[in-house]
Amino acid sequence: MSKKVKVVGYVRVSTVIQKESGESLNTQKQQIRDYCNFKKWELLHIYEDAGISGSKAKKRHSFMEMIQGSVKGDFSLIVFTKLSRFARNARDYYNYQHELEQHGVELVSIKEQIDPTSHNGRLMAGIFALLADWEREMIKEQMFENKMVRWREKRIFTGHAPYGYVWDKKKCEFKIRKREETVLNKILNMYVKLGMSMKDLVIQLNEDGYKSRRAKWSTGTLSGILKNPCYNTCKLVTNAHVYVDGKRTKQKKDESEWIIYDLPRIVSKSLWEQVEKKRHFNVRKQKRTTWQQEFWLRDSLHCMNCGGKIKAKKGVNRKDGSFPKYYVCWWGDCSGKDLILSNRTKCVKTHFLARDIEQYVWDAICFALTGSHNDKDVENALQEAAEDRFSFFTGSNIEEKILDREGIVERLQKEIQGKRLANKRMLEELENSDVELKSIFSKLKENEQEIDLINEKVEKASDEIMELREVLSDKQHYIANKDLLFSIWSDLQDFSATDKKILLESLVPDGIDFDTDSKRLSRDTVLFSMVWNRQIFQYFVDSGKFPSLDQNSCHHFT
Repeated sequence: MSKKVKVVGYVRVSTVIQKESGESLNTQKQQIRDYCNFKKWELLHIYEDAGISGSKAKKRHSFMEMIQGSVKGDFSLIVFTKLSRFARNARDYYNYQHELEQHGVELVSIKEQIDPTSHNGRLMAGIFALLADWEREMIKEQMFENKMVRWREKRIFTGHAPYGYVWDKKKCEFKIRKREETVLNKILNMYVKLGMSMKDLVIQLNEDGYKSRRAKWSTGTLSGILKNPCYNTCKLVTNAHVYVDGKRTKQKKDESEWIIYDLPRIVSKSLWEQVEKKRHFNVRKQKRTTWQQEFWLRDSLHCMNCGGKIKAKKGVNRKDGSFPKYYVCWWGDCSGKDLILSNRTKCVKTHFLARDIEQYVWDAICFALTGSHNDKDVENALQEAAEDRFSFFTGSNIEEKILDREGIVERLQKEIQGKRLANKRMLEELENSDVELKSIFSKLKENEQEIDLINEKVEKASDEIMELREVLSDKQHYIANKDLLFSIWSDLQDFSATDKKILLESLVPDGIDFDTDSKRLSRDTVLFSMVWNRQIFQYFVDSGKFPSLDQNSCHHFT
């Protein structure tokens, strides 16, 4: 009596749907059982991989377990329903067929009727393996083409959504992710209003327990957010770069190939403008050395005559090791060659003592905040200028501006509804054979163009409302705490040069215009306006720099 042939079976499906339904797996298993019974083979076990693609064999756990099991010599044949179940490309088929052959194991395909004992059978197996490889590539190409069509029609989104947004698969549009919106605005406000560096921001966010989308915050992640133009334009551009070997290059495709998605506004235009201004300001900051740390007005002074930057300058060292400190216009102190190369004319070369101008600016800021000064002569000189320092007190009433913009938005939205209703009526008229189609289509196109223009006006007015509400919130916070600020005058006098610089850059983001041709410091020669910044004041309260507003005192900053 001949020894019974021992075999194992192998089944696989590639989709999750087939895996859950089990129909394809069960069908394959039954075919293998029937075939083994017909051949009178002993079926030891059926290996299965459910919901796994056949393109990468090493990711198929049961398949690899079967290959490893062949070493023991427990079976001599592997049976599967068709060749594509075993391998999806010719390379995998030949590699594993050769490896199994070394262990005395051969392959049997029910559908292709492969006979491993003959040369013709081996030839047919190789041909079918090549066909399976070709079929896989064709399916892959068709899937890619189908994906590109859906991508261009914006029915799908490929890639990672910007921080703060999520792709809604059902509605095929981007929505704001509320949790990330809160964190995003916190990041931007900390960057703009606290003047924090990238590293400081990362440390603070991680200490406060805020997590980025994937892991802890890093300077690279923050840099990507601060440089992403989508927060300003509300447009997300995809498919814009050329890829080589799966890697993105700097080369861009023609704009006609770009796929652009609309995004709901998540950051107000005014806040994003402040972010960009702060980012560019940080890039062009004067390179700091040890002696420059005491010049807390550095990078914030601009020449009123030529528009150039006013730089810090160190005088000749005295015998005791100290040195005089000056501020001087860049284009007044540079060399003749620099002027020629920059096509500039020489500005006034006047050296101003750093002590004098810094004292004047600090007195003006302190008086604008507290309304007091220990020197009555200085107080009288600052009185007139102080009331105009805060930008949100100028112009007409903010509440009225908000109501006015809200009325504009409401009127424009009604206008849009009217035009859409008119379009609907014109489409209904198309059923009437007497109407002139060309005239109707022309009017429909004209209405759609007008709707687009009106939508732009709605967006502009909505942005203005968002910005005005931020200004109103700052104003209300300032008024609520104004009576407490008189107590911090003495605290401000103890500020270090570093603290003064932080406060200056937060309250005076546009810098200070200084008339370098004037011999006298006054409201006409030193011009700047201030904005209220609740975050920076809370920062100084929390860091103990305002003992007068400490939680244990009778004054409470809110």
